[in-house]
Amino acid sequence: MKTPAPDRGLLRTVLFSLAVVFMIIGLYQTVLENSLPRNYWLFMLSAVCLLIYRQLRPVEENTPPAPPAKGKTGKPKAGGKARRNG
Repeated sequence: MKTPAPDRGLLRTVLFSLAVVFMIIGLYQTVLENSLPRNYWLFMLSAVCLLIYRQLRPVEENTPPAPPAKGKTGKPKAGGKARRNG
């Protein structure tokens, strides 16, 4: 029996929430204990959660490129003054 794939939106929400919680706890413990090295692992867990969160972003569908804007072709207009070099 095949298990259904997990909902990516829910997984991303949980990962982002964990990243925020680990960051807040890390900041609180660092201020409370006045020691960053003892709480470094909390900041690294937060960073790992954010990296995985970014990796699981929604897949963009192949959309055709937008047509160029009218009036901005990059060609000089006729009747304009010619520039002289020199």
